[in-house]
Amino acid sequence: MSFRYLFPFNLVNKGSKIVIYGGGIIGQHFLEQIMRLNYCDCLFIVDRDYKKIQQIAGIKVCAPEEIKNCCAYDKIVIASEKYADEIYNSLIALNIPGEKIVKNICIANYGDREVDNKIATYNSELFFKLKTIEKLINRLTQGYKANTEAFPEVLTGFRPFVNRIDQTKRILEIGSLCNPMIKKNKSSNNVFYADIRTTEELKEFYKNDPNVDNTRICEIDYVIKNSYKETFSDKEKFDYVVASHVIEHIPQLILFFQDIATVINPGGFLCLTIPDKRYCFDHFRIPTSFAEVYDLYKRGIKNNPMRVFDFFCNTVPINDLVFFWDAEDNEDDIAVLSQMRPNNEAQEIYERAAKGEYFDVHFSVFTPESFLLLLYNMTRISLLPFKCVEFYTTQSNSNEFNVMLQLEPSLYLEDSHLKEIELDNIIKLLQHNKKMEMKLRDLHAF
Repeated sequence: MSFRYLFPFNLVNKGSKIVIYGGGIIGQHFLEQIMRLNYCDCLFIVDRDYKKIQQIAGIKVCAPEEIKNCCAYDKIVIASEKYADEIYNSLIALNIPGEKIVKNICIANYGDREVDNKIATYNSELFFKLKTIEKLINRLTQGYKANTEAFPEVLTGFRPFVNRIDQTKRILEIGSLCNPMIKKNKSSNNVFYADIRTTEELKEFYKNDPNVDNTRICEIDYVIKNSYKETFSDKEKFDYVVASHVIEHIPQLILFFQDIATVINPGGFLCLTIPDKRYCFDHFRIPTSFAEVYDLYKRGIKNNPMRVFDFFCNTVPINDLVFFWDAEDNEDDIAVLSQMRPNNEAQEIYERAAKGEYFDVHFSVFTPESFLLLLYNMTRISLLPFKCVEFYTTQSNSNEFNVMLQLEPSLYLEDSHLKEIELDNIIKLLQHNKKMEMKLRDLHAF
């Protein structure tokens, strides 16, 4: 249970442009909910303490007076209980129409009580009584097979870097499957989709997968063969490369970063959404260490039988992120150990993998901290040509975190002055991540 204050979905239309008035806990709850659902765009946040806060989740925090200089918003959403009437009156005094101001706040009650009011979802006929907005996300995601056309965005999850991407630039999305993060613009030919399979091969591969809508699989522009460098050798480079739930399927992480760097323009970006192993079927697996990644790199191993064995031996048939979040406060997760596959199956598959057979598994598993440590060590030994410019830890009742890396080839150099700066940057990110995780855990337990 992560949200006490629920965004007034019934008073703000999907796709609206809004200003949130208040950067406190209510404003933060509102912002996270609309970003997770990709429900509407927050242009900026206003708060009297704007000098102290400056930004929240990448959204600029401004002085209240800035509202007078902006007319592009559809609604101003007041995120304050105590000062709601005072704020409302001050906005009216600025000649802002009352119909553009929203001050209704729904408080989620816990225990045996339910949410005070019904939340209108995108379809006006669909209402849910919820304990938290997270329940809405889960139920929509699980219940949409019959109506994905109506709500395709709800499946995209929390992708904070998407709003930072200049969508007029050249963009390559890897592994978009049926739910691309970056939609193609019919008026410009600047977004491209790549995969290791053709469109028809993907449809055949996923034809019996209940989690993949075969009719919505994207048309693939480029099929990756051998390497990104080889595949795009005669193509113009990209300003952004984005990938969701892809990197964990790659056996050779260091080679991946070095290879993908060859197709990105100077100063370009690599944006990744990565599953957090603590809140999915990888729950009991040990995070991938830098020692393991380095060993594979030095020995040139491109198919890792040990991790194939680990996948089939230690994953569980439960992929319920809310279950695993709640299990951190109890012992329920231990009970699912009995549902693991029989060891003889994992042993048999290991033997086949050792002989060269490929299995599409999570070769790597991460937590936000373990991934940052990988970046730190790869940078320390001059193996990573990227610096980390944005990092978003796993949000409560989510199972993924997000990172935005910027190409910086000089980090390959042993004596690069930027290396120490980047190492210090990653240490600060690790410290911030630990603080954020503690706060999120406290909020979840609230």
